[in-house]
Amino acid sequence: MYEHKKDGSVAMGADGEPKPKTSHSLNPVPGIIYDPEYKGEYELELNSGLGISSWPSTLMQLMGFVPPSDYDASMLKLK
Repeated sequence: MYEHKKDGSVAMGADGEPKPKTSHSLNPVPGIIYDPEYKGEYELELNSGLGISSWPSTLMQLMGFVPPSDYDASMLKLK
C-alpha cells in the first residue's frame, strides 16, 4: 500500500519511488479462536488493548510454544 496525496495521486519519495504507507489502523481486529477440545486450560483477556500485535503470541501459546519476551502480551491467561 502506498501513501496518497489529497488529489488521489500516489506520493513519491526523494528517490522517485512510491512512498510505502507504514501507519497502522487503531481499529479493532476481529478474530475467532475455535477450540472444540477446550477444557478450561486458559481464559481470554480481551481488554488488554494491544490489538493485532497480541495475535502472534496468542497463536504461539495455542500451539504450545512460549512466545519470545519481546513480543506483545498474549490475549490468553494460562491456568
